[in-house]
Amino acid sequence: MGFCVVLVESSGERPYVTAPGAELTLTPADLATVVPAEGDYVFLSGYSLVYPEIGPAVATWISGLAPGVVGSFDPAPRVLDIDAAILDVVLARTDWLLLNTVEA
Repeated sequence: MGFCVVLVESSGERPYVTAPGAELTLTPADLATVVPAEGDYVFLSGYSLVYPEIGPAVATWISGLAPGVVGSFDPAPRVLDIDAAILDVVLARTDWLLLNTVEA
């Protein structure tokens, strides 16, 4: 069982304390059942890519999206923890990049 605790600092920063759970059981077969249609939007969080158990599968799935599907990617604060090869694959299929100054 996973969890995520969000702490709010007086400055407004929101650090997270997380422990992964069921999301690490995601397989390529699971992803193959998700087939977005043309005009759909797919949102991907960088948190999904930092885990070696699922990052490669998610990147492969994203790279196979149909051209009419809009891919949006939020690299999240852990962008530097994403394997460069995986990040390259995802960025190549990203239509909308959602990030803040620090992540950029």
